[in-house]
Amino acid sequence: MNLEQRLRALVTDERLAPGPGPDPVAMIERLVTRQRRRWWRRVTACAAAVILVAAGATLRFTVFAPADPTLPADVVAWVDVPAITQQPFVPVPATARPCVAGDFEPDAGMSPAGNGAPRHTVSVRTKLGGTPCLITGAPTITGRKLGAGSHLADARTQVPLTPDGSLPPPWDEPVTPAVIRPGTSAGFTLIVDDTCPRKATVFMEVRLRVAGRDLDWRELSLGSSCPLRFGPWAAQRTRVAAADVDGLRPTIEAPATARVGETVRYVVTLHNDRDEPGRLDPCPYYFQAIDTDPDNHLDGAKGTVSHQLNCTTGVIPARGAVRFEMRLAVPGSLSPGPAALVWVWGVSKELPLGASAPITLVR
Repeated sequence: MNLEQRLRALVTDERLAPGPGPDPVAMIERLVTRQRRRWWRRVTACAAAVILVAAGATLRFTVFAPADPTLPADVVAWVDVPAITQQPFVPVPATARPCVAGDFEPDAGMSPAGNGAPRHTVSVRTKLGGTPCLITGAPTITGRKLGAGSHLADARTQVPLTPDGSLPPPWDEPVTPAVIRPGTSAGFTLIVDDTCPRKATVFMEVRLRVAGRDLDWRELSLGSSCPLRFGPWAAQRTRVAAADVDGLRPTIEAPATARVGETVRYVVTLHNDRDEPGRLDPCPYYFQAIDTDPDNHLDGAKGTVSHQLNCTTGVIPARGAVRFEMRLAVPGSLSPGPAALVWVWGVSKELPLGASAPITLVR
């Protein structure tokens, strides 16, 4: 597996999906660990800047020769604001029109709770565009009964459903009443229980009727020996989209040395490689670290911290660049010697862009 394949496998790993509190050390180490030793030796031997770009990949690590860390007037000051790793929820409208048949995508879904539990989540999704709508009323489910000898009835039959207001919503922090924003989901909890002593009734080619529209579950069979129970509708709460940092490529200007136990100051320049302005809204965050094992790139990441960018500048012009002051406390436990200063975006839709610079730790 080559470098590009490793990076894509690591960064697309579902275990790295954003959560309420990602481990920044693991985030950085998983991005670029176990790169070939000769890669780092070639890079550190270069006196000029070297940019490594894997074919078709967007992750670039840029290494600069030592530069004067004095901050000129065009550098945006660093701010000591901890990273906000999870965006706020999108506000829910106080009122909304009733949902109509044309608001929904043509298919419905049902996902089991797992571990053989009888609780399932039934969900529908609205189309992009349009306006928020309110979904109310009892759902209707129909299907074709499966009879003796696997005979499938010609006529569709309504599946018996019993409302149960005590059932929990299908999602954490749901929106109730169920006001659905365009392109998002709503659903309810359905109890499908086959533990009752009587023989189960099985329905095939199941359909869910919502707001006068039949949504297909054609691949789903639905069978239960106990009465089916359903809970109230709830919409899935969505978060504000993170800033689009893809195409904002960082490079580093760092001092030649950094004193152990003190703060190193350096500059990160964000280059906008796109033909449109790079808007820093919502304000993105980043990771910093000291890599004490240059021969095994980032296996020795220490002192990893994450901060919000100073987004007072608002935008990075198309094909332009903005310089930002950075500060990183070098852990006092580190030993003097060669190391690397590492900077990586904390959030990205694709492979995160990162930069590193060689630095020597001294006492």
